[in-house]
Amino acid sequence: MGFAEAYKRWRHTRGYGVHSPFAYRIVRRVVRQSPGYRYYIESDLPEMSRAERREVRQLIRLAAELDIRSAAIAPQLPESYAKALHEVRSDMSTDVLTGHPSGHQLIIGYADLWPTEVCTRILNSPSLKALWIKNPPAGHAPALFNALSEGVLFIGKNAILVIPHPGMQKVAYSVCI
Repeated sequence: MGFAEAYKRWRHTRGYGVHSPFAYRIVRRVVRQSPGYRYYIESDLPEMSRAERREVRQLIRLAAELDIRSAAIAPQLPESYAKALHEVRSDMSTDVLTGHPSGHQLIIGYADLWPTEVCTRILNSPSLKALWIKNPPAGHAPALFNALSEGVLFIGKNAILVIPHPGMQKVAYSVCI
């Protein structure tokens, strides 16, 4: 990663250059929330690595911001992801993915769990509010952006977050997620 890409990621993570109001709200409330504010569940997280804790906090904020009621999580990810999401809403159903996900509002995948064609079908699901892919394979982000009809794509070094949003021109931002 070059200096220009790192600088762009730094700027977008702080909201600079993010011109879509919806994308700006996601950046400010999910990706990089102000340090003085936390959800109660964030202070009760179990012991985990610093990177995992940051991801779980972002997932908690994402679930709260988008009012997620059902989530599907890749089996390769730690159980702490499902536990934290369930704490956001006690009535949230969290399932471990066993095949093709459908009917969930939040889908959390891992690496090459699905080929790009399957992710394209997932993006077209009417119930989907967000797709988070941890450690995506190379070339996955451009393919997902091409498959996205409306919404926002956040590209991090170790994760991709896709949020379909009707009525919004599709945009992509490099951020720290």
